[in-house]
Amino acid sequence: MKKVELQVKGIHGGVLITLPAVPWYQQRDLLIGRIQTQERFFRGGRIALDVGSTEWSENQLLKLLKDLSDEGVCLWTILSTSEMTREVAEYQGFPTSLPNPGKKPGGPVEIEIEK
Repeated sequence: MKKVELQVKGIHGGVLITLPAVPWYQQRDLLIGRIQTQERFFRGGRIALDVGSTEWSENQLLKLLKDLSDEGVCLWTILSTSEMTREVAEYQGFPTSLPNPGKKPGGPVEIEIEK
C-alpha cells in the first residue's frame, strides 16, 4: 500500500499544508496526526490548508475547526479546486485564495490639496 503524505511549507503569514487526494476523513486524520507529532511547531500558528479536489461539507469543516482549535492551531485559509468546498469555506468566512505578499493593504493614497 502506498503511503500518503501531506506537504508542509512556510509561506508569508503562516504555513501552507497541502493534503493528498484522499477522502476528507483521511485528510483530517493526516492533518491532526501531523500537528500532534509536531505540536511545538504548529501550536499558536496559522495554517492555510489546500485540500485539492476533495469535497468537504459544512459539518465536516466545522468538526475540523474544533479539532484544530483543540490543538491550538488557527485555520487561516482553505484552498480547493472543489466548488462545494470553496462555497462552504466562503460561507464560514474563510478566504479561498492566498493573499499576494507583495501587495500592501490599501496601497498609497494620493491627496490633492487646493492652494
